[in-house]
Amino acid sequence: HFRKRNHQLQEKKLNQNMSIPPYEARAQSLGLASKDDVRKAAADPNATWVDVRTEEEIAQGCLHKLYDLPFVHHSCTVDSCEGLEEKAKAHMQDKDAPVIIFCRSGRRATKPVQILKDLGYTNVLNAGGFSDIDFLSK
Repeated sequence: HFRKRNHQLQEKKLNQNMSIPPYEARAQSLGLASKDDVRKAAADPNATWVDVRTEEEIAQGCLHKLYDLPFVHHSCTVDSCEGLEEKAKAHMQDKDAPVIIFCRSGRRATKPVQILKDLGYTNVLNAGGFSDIDFLSK
């Protein structure tokens, strides 16, 4: 168990140190929304931001502290986003309001985007990674 946990920690550290390719390079393969679409969605007063990063990643920077935005945190992996359905029902009743999802690079956000679309949400966007969202202030 210790060896497996140590390997997981080493892998996590390696992944955190890997540089993230530019937004445009990830956009097509990950299905990222255009920056214009994210800006438009962010301007909607009914929009909700969903951060699917880990607690450790959030400690490095938190969107709702930078901007006054409706915010939901729900940690996901690339393969799993257990419990998102319950959180969506509790915090995002309007299925037509924009839901803007982000993680560290946009890769983990693909799973919750699909889950919410499958639940009938009509305006769900993958905004990429936390560092990509800096374009909102420009």
